[in-house]
Amino acid sequence: MTAEQHANLYEQHEWKHPTQVAGIPWKNPVATASGTFQYAAVRWFYDVSQLGAVTTKGVSPVPWEGNPGIRTAEGPSSNINAVGLQNPGVDHYLEDDLPKLKAINATVIANVAGHCDDDYAEVVSKLDDSPADMLEINVSCPNVSAGGMSVGTDPVALSRLITRLRKLTDKKMIVKLTPNVTDITVPARAAVESGADEVYLCTAAVAEDGTVVPSRDRTLSADELGAVTVNRPGLYALCTGDVASPSATVLVSATESGPTDTVVKL
Repeated sequence: MTAEQHANLYEQHEWKHPTQVAGIPWKNPVATASGTFQYAAVRWFYDVSQLGAVTTKGVSPVPWEGNPGIRTAEGPSSNINAVGLQNPGVDHYLEDDLPKLKAINATVIANVAGHCDDDYAEVVSKLDDSPADMLEINVSCPNVSAGGMSVGTDPVALSRLITRLRKLTDKKMIVKLTPNVTDITVPARAAVESGADEVYLCTAAVAEDGTVVPSRDRTLSADELGAVTVNRPGLYALCTGDVASPSATVLVSATESGPTDTVVKL
């Protein structure tokens, strides 16, 4: 059976829970998390076009091989991975991955990765006139422009990067923050004030000794969310779960007066 024949097996469905994220219409409030989605694998199990949005794997300016093995470790109810953002590069993404998703009318969030500010700028420039609906800037990568640290841990470096990227595109831009900071509101505010339309949090953090910290230790309170959104309304995140239980990033749509609706990234 061909992929086209298989697609015809899906029943037409009219969603009754549409929403908008940064003004972009979603069919429903469910999206895939970045780094976990592969269209070629999942298309045989469900109709990808019916998701609220598809966040594709990180895209870099050139192909990345990722980390050497061992890349995954399974537990009784968890799967921890360190793939290292393996991907075939932005040119392949524009020629192959993105057109396939848009051909089935999926709402696509393109995740952008880089090892330096120039990497991010190159990818964003190439995606600017693409059919991608939104961009997600992954600032948890080690960044030589930030002294080898994740640019997401340095609000000054983060502000410099997002200010630069904001000038390169009018697309809605999400910044995926790193949780490996003492106060997540500091980089969140830096991202928003520099032009980000949304910010996302991760679902796990890494402690100084290399162990995984449950994401509940990095949860934002409603007061903290309000503090972040004073200057600019948007979509912000609360992390739930830990590495020993199912987890999701709950995105909270917030205004100056406080959090409102939620969106879940599985």
